[in-house]
Parts: sequence; structure tokens; C-alpha cells
Amino acid sequence: MAREFRKDIDYIMSHKMRLDDTFQFHCKACGKCCKNREDVLLTPYDLFRIARYLGRTSAEIVDKYCDAYIGPDSHLPVVWIRPVPPDNSCPFLRNKKCIVHQDKPMVCAAYPLARITQPGEPAPFYVLQPGNPCGGTDRTVTVQQWLGHLCSEEGEQTSMMWGELIALFAQPLHFFWQRMFS
Repeated sequence: MAREFRKDIDYIMSHKMRLDDTFQFHCKACGKCCKNREDVLLTPYDLFRIARYLGRTSAEIVDKYCDAYIGPDSHLPVVWIRPVPPDNSCPFLRNKKCIVHQDKPMVCAAYPLARITQPGEPAPFYVLQPGNPCGGTDRTVTVQQWLGHLCSEEGEQTSMMWGELIALFAQPLHFFWQRMFS
């Protein structure tokens, strides 16, 4: 387990990309990236944007489409999209199209990239996820082109603030919970 984690960290740190860096990918709108997923976590900003787009409250979106738990390290709520059986597809997927495409979660918009924030860093960086189940490699794009309007200053700042908030609370809360329940 530790060896796999180290291997993942080494991959991430050696494949960092910033907004002007390029990668090869072409989305073919097959919908495969929206199926067999149980790992689409929502930030508060994602939740706000989806609720606004659908004309609902954040609470309604969570009740209808999401599950939540308390993070084991951060002890903060973690909200994730509840997949729909039988193929564990995203509830926002209709006819191979995302019904919240304009305001879909950042993790979805960034795919096949992963967005990574580090406390103390001025901006997030991106990593091309290995082993993509779909798409082609016949198009070269910059990270900024790929993210489009989701790469706004507001989106970048929100991502950084959320990462910093989690880092700020994670260690003290972990210490508090250990002492309280030991």
C-alpha cells in the first residue's frame, strides 16, 4: 500500500502541468467517463454552480443526487455524486450528454486531468490521469483551453481556498477527534 502511494505521488510530482502546458486528448462524447464512477466529489463551489444551473437549492441537489460522509482525516463533510445502477452512471448523464455540462463539477470538467492544490502554492496544478478509458489523442490543447470558462480566476481562487480550508482544519480536527475518542 505504501509503495503504491509513493508511486502515485512520484507520478504526480513528475507530471505537473500549469495552465499554458499542453496535452493530447480528444473527447468523443461517448459517456464512458460518466459510468462506473463512485468517486466524483463535489466542492461547495461545484454544488453551488449545479444548484444555480438547475434552479434548485444546494440542499435539494444533495438530497436528490448525492451522498455525504464525514472525512476520516479532515472531519469535514464530503459530498459525492450518488451513481445510478445498473452501470453506476452519473445521475446527470442523459443520452451520453451531461445535463449540467455548463456547470458540471470541476473534477468532471477537468477530465482527463486531475486538479491538485497544495497549501502555500499560489495556484493549482494539473496532471494527466493515466489509463483513460475513452477519448483519443489526436488533438493537442492547453490546460487552459481544455478547462475553458471553468478556468476562471473565480474558479481557481475557490479551488485554492477550499484546499487551504481543508488543510487548515484537517490536522487540528484529527488531533481533536483522536483525543476525544481514544
